[in-house]
Amino acid sequence: MLKINNLHVSIEGKQIIKGLSLSINKGEVHALMGPNGSGKSTLSYVLSGKEGYEIEEGTIEYNGKNLLDLEVDERANAGFLGMPEIDALEFAKLIKSQAEDLGIGSEMLKRDLNVNYSGGEKKKQEILQMSILKPDMAILDETDSGLDIDALRIVSEGVNKLRSEQNSFLVITHYQRLLNYIKPDFVHIIAKLDMMPSKDISDYAEKVLLDNPFENFKIENYKYAQLHKSITSNVSLDEFKADLSSISSVKNIKLSDTSDIDLLSDLNKWNFNNADSYFRVNSILERSSKKIDLDLFREEIVCLDLSLFKENIHFLKTSDSPKTLMINNSNLSEDCARSIILNLSENAKLNIIHYNISNSKSFLYFEINQQNNSNLKFLSFQSNNIHTRNEFFASLEENCSLNLYGLNIHNYGVNDNYSFIQHMKPSSQSREVFKSIVKSGAITNFH
Repeated sequence: MLKINNLHVSIEGKQIIKGLSLSINKGEVHALMGPNGSGKSTLSYVLSGKEGYEIEEGTIEYNGKNLLDLEVDERANAGFLGMPEIDALEFAKLIKSQAEDLGIGSEMLKRDLNVNYSGGEKKKQEILQMSILKPDMAILDETDSGLDIDALRIVSEGVNKLRSEQNSFLVITHYQRLLNYIKPDFVHIIAKLDMMPSKDISDYAEKVLLDNPFENFKIENYKYAQLHKSITSNVSLDEFKADLSSISSVKNIKLSDTSDIDLLSDLNKWNFNNADSYFRVNSILERSSKKIDLDLFREEIVCLDLSLFKENIHFLKTSDSPKTLMINNSNLSEDCARSIILNLSENAKLNIIHYNISNSKSFLYFEINQQNNSNLKFLSFQSNNIHTRNEFFASLEENCSLNLYGLNIHNYGVNDNYSFIQHMKPSSQSREVFKSIVKSGAITNFH
């Protein structure tokens, strides 16, 4: 449908795009990401026919036609925008129906277009116009800019309803969060021209990986450098079952022991002096969440088998009576991350044993919030995995103690552990010890 070959673009003598090639077929959604100044919006302006941009070299074909030879109205008629003839009554019904889907009230439809609109209102109106015009090829340039989570979800649902085997989208964005709602078929990352060397592109690729042009290294670089990798092994994983027969008193948590909790309202609340975790964001957007009060169980040992739950889990521990929580994170193959949140009140004491065993793919975000004088001992036993990553973010108030231990043995693929411990008061203490025995060909990272 759209073919861009070796495109070079400049404005006022400054080259913005150098040698860009991109093909979008019918029915595909492509996302284009990159830092400011890399040429993302310039590309959208060139495709739409905005004046002031000089095409120095390259070609752009749209359905076999030279797009650069077409005027703006001709591009619209060719399918970038387009609408069949329709009578006034049907048109009014269509607008009302599409507006309701986007949460646009009838009063807004009576207002002058884009006059005194907020940023979110403008974005909704743009999606409304697109839903009416039904273009074969749509370019969404930073549609998520200025939108809160609710508006982003509504706008994204409007876009997803328009997706079909007959139309295509180029989604331009700075942020990964939009791609949690509009799932692209392909993700392209474009970097700044002034970072591009004149000769060796392989050196440039290495520079991107090491120095990273993105503002948020953790979200952008890790997601696209690691999570989208196909990490496999010829090893057949044995199913792991925790043997609890020797324990006289143990509580196995069931769904009926939990209650619903809304973590989505806390999505923008990030309390750590570090880049936000993609795992946290992804899990809250993609999964519902359950709350478990550990003090409601009389047993000293409580066991949670994650294979029995699809939700994020939010634990509460308020009393000073010791309790041991066993988290069985085994025999899983999940693309979506999961959050495990642990809130310890003042003087609370908790021991955690984490079994991370025989997973083809597992991504966990642990958030630990300790109030004054609380004590947590966390042991993570990791073995026989192909692709796993565990993130530990902890915040400690006054006189808290956190001991985080990990043993990593006999894994086969890529197994990562990342920790960030934040001491809010100097009187708190933490200790982290991870030991690893790596098989031939396996990769184990501790950050």
